[in-house]
Amino acid sequence: MKKIRYLIETVFAYILFAIFTILPLDWASSFGGFLGRFIGHNFAVSRKATDNLKKAMPELSDDEIQKTIIGMWDNLGRIMAEYPHLPKLEKKGRVIVENDAALFDAEKKGKPIIFITGHIGNWEVLHFIVNARAKNEMALVFRAPNNPWVDKLLQRIRNKGTKIQIAKGAKGAKEIVKLIKKGLNVGMLVDQKMNEGIPIPFFGRNAMTVTSVAQLGLKYDCTIIPVCCKRLSGANFKVTFYDEIELFNSGQTQKDIEANMRHINEMLEGWIREDPEQWLWLHRRWPHSRVDKEFLEAKLK
Repeated sequence: MKKIRYLIETVFAYILFAIFTILPLDWASSFGGFLGRFIGHNFAVSRKATDNLKKAMPELSDDEIQKTIIGMWDNLGRIMAEYPHLPKLEKKGRVIVENDAALFDAEKKGKPIIFITGHIGNWEVLHFIVNARAKNEMALVFRAPNNPWVDKLLQRIRNKGTKIQIAKGAKGAKEIVKLIKKGLNVGMLVDQKMNEGIPIPFFGRNAMTVTSVAQLGLKYDCTIIPVCCKRLSGANFKVTFYDEIELFNSGQTQKDIEANMRHINEMLEGWIREDPEQWLWLHRRWPHSRVDKEFLEAKLK
């Protein structure tokens, strides 16, 4: 049954991909946004987004929460529709880039760079922009979809901007270390729940947070550069490079990791609060069930 479901999903994905490829960029993006708004908010998973918003931003009214969720689905639908057009976005003048001097200054140090971001705007734009400017190639760390055939489709598109793609997991972690030791750069999305991580405040609530950025940065003396892609309107974007994050390094490894990840979570929260409709609120970022809460409590001990 799983294979049948994957086959149906793959056929549907390829049909949509063909339609989005044929359509001009603006038409494709608008159509994707329409599908997201029309179909997405009816999915049961939207209840998870509602719960997340109520916990993270309790100051929002019910109408504001609903507007944010519809906007999130619009953005997500547009992302799917923009995949075939990703390699041409900058050439078409669709991307404004701010402060790429931060990248060039970091390269002068001669250290591997870890670029960090979150699921904001169209995050898939970022690796095209980074690799078009960086001297050393950036390897992209990603979470593979459950459907392996859809995964191959997405990897084929990303391959036009990033040749080295690493799936999250124990094997991927070893590959990342090898690349960093070779002096290559790595790009990571650091806003997802990570059970192997540590509890760090995020929107005022403890959330299991990935620690690999701080661990790698401290152990291998990497430069950490935040970069964020915000959707301006339609299929137009602003990519902002931020100045290097100076890692806390007191010699107390665990405390330093916690302090650095706390700072990174605060930065991500700031980006999200500016444009909450552009973040992917579907992640199970905070504990929901009794099992999740017990797991978090055990970690805190």
